[in-house]
Amino acid sequence: MQRGVVQKAYQILVASSEESLLEGKADYWDSGKIHSNQSVLVPYEGKELQSNDMCYWRVKVWTGDGEESFWSASAHFSIGLLHKTDWKGEWIQHPRAQPCQHEDQLDETQHLWFKNEVVLDKRLAHAFLYLASSGYHELYVNGTKVDDRVLAPNASRLDKRVYYVTYDLKDILKTGKNDIFIHYGPGWSRFPYYKNNGAISAIKVQFCGKDHAEEKHSFHSGDDWLCSESFSRNINGCRFEDNGGEAIDGRLIQKRWIDNIPSEDWISAKSADWSVALSPQKIQPTKIVETIRPVSIEKIGEGYRVDFGKNFTGFLRLRFDGQNEGDQIKLTLLEALDGQERNYQQHSSYICRGKGEEETFAHRFNYCCGRYLDVTGLNNPPEPDNICGLAISNDLRRTGKFECSNALMNKIYETDLWTFTANTSEGFTADCPHRERQGYGEEHVATSWGIGLPNFESMAFYSNLVGLWSDVQMENGWFHHTAPQINEHFGGPMWSSAGISVAMRMYEHCKDRAVIETIFDAGVKWIDFLESNEDGGLLKNYFNTGDSWDWGRFLGDWAAPGERNERGDSIEAEYFNNCVYVMNLIDLSTMATILGRDEDLERLKQKIEQLRGKIHSTFFDNENLTYGGDTQVHLAFSLLVGIVPLQLRDQIKNRLETHLNKQGYLDMGSSGL
Repeated sequence: MQRGVVQKAYQILVASSEESLLEGKADYWDSGKIHSNQSVLVPYEGKELQSNDMCYWRVKVWTGDGEESFWSASAHFSIGLLHKTDWKGEWIQHPRAQPCQHEDQLDETQHLWFKNEVVLDKRLAHAFLYLASSGYHELYVNGTKVDDRVLAPNASRLDKRVYYVTYDLKDILKTGKNDIFIHYGPGWSRFPYYKNNGAISAIKVQFCGKDHAEEKHSFHSGDDWLCSESFSRNINGCRFEDNGGEAIDGRLIQKRWIDNIPSEDWISAKSADWSVALSPQKIQPTKIVETIRPVSIEKIGEGYRVDFGKNFTGFLRLRFDGQNEGDQIKLTLLEALDGQERNYQQHSSYICRGKGEEETFAHRFNYCCGRYLDVTGLNNPPEPDNICGLAISNDLRRTGKFECSNALMNKIYETDLWTFTANTSEGFTADCPHRERQGYGEEHVATSWGIGLPNFESMAFYSNLVGLWSDVQMENGWFHHTAPQINEHFGGPMWSSAGISVAMRMYEHCKDRAVIETIFDAGVKWIDFLESNEDGGLLKNYFNTGDSWDWGRFLGDWAAPGERNERGDSIEAEYFNNCVYVMNLIDLSTMATILGRDEDLERLKQKIEQLRGKIHSTFFDNENLTYGGDTQVHLAFSLLVGIVPLQLRDQIKNRLETHLNKQGYLDMGSSGL
């Protein structure tokens, strides 16, 4: 191992087969020797690639001493479905699914099975199944689950876009008959804001394969698919303080598990008329990341309380026996024991098969969050080995580490990361995984630069997140306060502009131009919206509808210590949000410089100087040498976005330092952080 070795040049080969690659035949791309120290984010510049192409690649480098490396081991990637016409199939759903309006309508909470079969007379060299679903799905081939992902696909704004998952079945499919089963749960398709905008409960399938003679094999979803009700369903709601649980009928599991479903219970699926964009899921899936065992179990009343020792987000698994047929077991996960025993309707249930058999309750299409599990209905005390929590999160590889001599600081740091893990699944970071379960913008900003980027392999995750923010922009330029959800919940400019802020922080972290290209035009449209809501040169509350809750859509700093909340009808919020306005302008002007958008740059720079001057003249307290509400946040914000004239900077810094020392803590809320 040598020190001080630097890359001076590289060469990349990309081929259509691994054999060609290893022979040095780069029929897709041979970069030649490129004199550059760039080792990441090198754009592909070879032959135009087509849907379903398999691409094998390797690289070698030259060092500063001119020494040439060996070729790397070969790696590969595949191309998804690039064109709408690549999807030959239709959206399909259960024939009694919504929006039917008659007595035999299928309950929208019901979990479903879909199936088809494919017969192969030879093994395939390439075999990709592309599966899109408005709710969650699990894919089974010949009775076996294809991979270990859960809650697939990642979340999106369902009335606008659905992600599809690519499954490589080359080593799973066999010659002869292959049974394809899809287990489906409604997921976010039950969310009222999506349902009201036309989202439905459905799946779409496209299979594309090639044998070793390059002959194509294909099948897709259509009226030849069959469907059936499963043995489980969602219960309770999909809304604020109620994201429900799952109800499983153990008496039906054997009857309604893949091959055991009677032929008369399978009925033909029906085509669904639904127009929505389809995009590939290009980030890490949600997976089970830790198994958590109880630290104690105690008898309480007619049931038992299980303490898992820490809060987690995920599934519950409970094994038991000694039950009678029809017995009902109820499971409730609690966040804390503070006299309120808050559970946020996180109830699940299991109806027993009985007959002395061992049975298992396990979540599949919903999750919960908490530390304490209350169980009622068991005839025998639960054994610790038969209970576990399965923590879930997007499968982001840990890359960062902090450690110091202070044990408390180390514990706080690891707790922060565990909290991020517990709130990050389905492709976004939620405010909380039980009470609201939505991607609030100010938390995306804080957790991206504070936790996600420095501690996890998260570049793909945040690229996707920035795209989700583009999807929640309205025609007038305003962004919703959460992504990928759309709703009427509280927030303000810091929330809405999260896509801009996260994109800029990610670019600073890894210099990926693509992420700022994703958001820039939407960001300029956002500035147009803000500018149209100025009065006297300052941004005013643009939610002035006369509704008593208008103040909740223009919040400043929020949820700070001492219950300090800056309502949207306050001077403090007006000051804070004009600072956000400048921050957005600064970030977008930096993006314009990087992207060469000179016309936009000139306009943005002029606006920055105008707004800085107006904020200073309006909100500066000359007598006390402070800004806005004279809080840590307001002083720091004035320095961060350059509002303070040069001659006053030292005095404002000193006042901020005085506040910090006097208060002894960071007096900052979720948006002021």
